[in-house]
Amino acid sequence: MYDWANSAFATTVMAGFFPVFFKKFYAANYSSSESTAFLAYANAVALLLVLVTAPVLGQYTDRSHNKKKALLSLTVLGALSCIALAFLSQGAVLYSVLLFITGNFAFSTACAPYDSLLVSVSTDKEADRVSSLGYSMGYLGGGILFAINLLMYQKPELFGLADGAAAIKASFASVGVWWLIFTLPLMLSVHEKDFDTNNEEQEGLFLKNIKRVFTHSPQLKIFLIAFFLYSDGVGTVIRMAVDYGVSIGLEAGELMLALLMVQIVAFPATLLLAKLVEKVSPRKAILGLLMNYVLIVLWGSVLHSKWEFFVVILLLAFSQGGVQALSRSLFMRLIPASKAGEFFGVYNLLGKFAGIVGSTLMGTVAWLSGSHRLGLASVAVLFIAGAWFLKKVDLKGDRANGVSLA
Repeated sequence: MYDWANSAFATTVMAGFFPVFFKKFYAANYSSSESTAFLAYANAVALLLVLVTAPVLGQYTDRSHNKKKALLSLTVLGALSCIALAFLSQGAVLYSVLLFITGNFAFSTACAPYDSLLVSVSTDKEADRVSSLGYSMGYLGGGILFAINLLMYQKPELFGLADGAAAIKASFASVGVWWLIFTLPLMLSVHEKDFDTNNEEQEGLFLKNIKRVFTHSPQLKIFLIAFFLYSDGVGTVIRMAVDYGVSIGLEAGELMLALLMVQIVAFPATLLLAKLVEKVSPRKAILGLLMNYVLIVLWGSVLHSKWEFFVVILLLAFSQGGVQALSRSLFMRLIPASKAGEFFGVYNLLGKFAGIVGSTLMGTVAWLSGSHRLGLASVAVLFIAGAWFLKKVDLKGDRANGVSLA
């Protein structure tokens, strides 16, 4: 249910309303280029805070066995930041930036203690199913609230709201309330397992944490390289989807519909993939999904019509949750359970940088070739390279209790 809870921030705030509303309302007194710069700086600062904090926080939660307390603290911080956005007036650019940084930081950093609780609620044999169920519930929960928020924006009078601006502010508040309420099942029902960490190295700042994770085993290092490459490709596709929609003439309402469609379709698709890995290994499933991403970027680079765009979006929705869920459960099997907090801190850190290499690659190819379509097609290299590294990971010597992962 925590996936259900926090996905509302990702859909309604990060992807849906905040970027546009920030430019038109909170930063209304600034030029478009200035407001874009403010938003870019806000994302950069939030990412820097996650970079410094996540691995160290993971180490702390391993030693103190306080993953749930850390998760709750970050959840409250993020939820209150969303609620506070609803009380800001037009032109409150500084406060809106600070609250967005706080919410973004809390959302991203909380993923580390949350993901590390996977070792407490599932065995290695159950990990694929449990991780997939979490992601699928996240897509459904985030999609439901986003649909409600879209209706609030389009028909504010139905909710007793004055106009679209009041509806968006109310939507921000609803995200905070949703996030808090649906975190309660985890806090009340999940028992955090205690693992003996007395004889394990746990000292050092975040650079030492990162080095310790990457040098834990050769197989883990290869997997993390693979994960970074294909996650970067996934992040690039997600970031560029809206831009491509605009370039072929989609209206704002159609783009919001596409975003909602991803949430709704990814829910059953992720559950279906969880059933699939009962018959094939999770690695084979991920490799198949990566080849689907190659199709997505190659087709996306030549599409011209709206119907093609929505078909590509459907393919994206089918693949996205499965890649995320199965990567999380596969990573869990490759790490020591007693250091899950620290290791998932680094894992989530790599995920948060997703899109940097792909965006640079795409921009460079587009600039040199003069074609943004060739730029998008070049992202296929990341999926192919990620698949190549993933195939090199020796999964037979992990702690998977006899589960076939190869």
